[in-house]
Amino acid sequence: MLVRLSALTLALSSNPIAASADHSTTALPAKPQLTGVTEGEAAALVTQLERSQAALRAGEKPSFYLYAGAPSYYDASKTSPRDAFLALDWKKALWICTTAKGNYSKAYRLDILPDGYDHLVNEVRIWVNTSGEFERIDIMTRPPDPL
Repeated sequence: MLVRLSALTLALSSNPIAASADHSTTALPAKPQLTGVTEGEAAALVTQLERSQAALRAGEKPSFYLYAGAPSYYDASKTSPRDAFLALDWKKALWICTTAKGNYSKAYRLDILPDGYDHLVNEVRIWVNTSGEFERIDIMTRPPDPL
């Protein structure tokens, strides 16, 4: 038992994120972790998301469904889906991956840490139609994953 505990302690202390007592001071990686997505595809997705935000701010009416939610006791549950989308900083994405696409051409998931580690996570799911346009974007605010 003592050997296992020592090995676990050593493993955690060698992990820079787990080793710090206050994870909020740990900087996010410069680039998100990519799973099933190339760097070029991830960059194009982020650019398209930023353009959609700019279009909404400029009063244009891009056509896609937008949903946002959080547990009822989180302050994020008081925010409209549009405001939640406009508040997202895509540069704070920790992870970008492809997901099951269903009837869509492509589907993605991004985990965004707006306030760093040990804070709420915005899990964003995006469905893209065969024309390459956003069909639906879901934003779910949730607690962070345990280390």
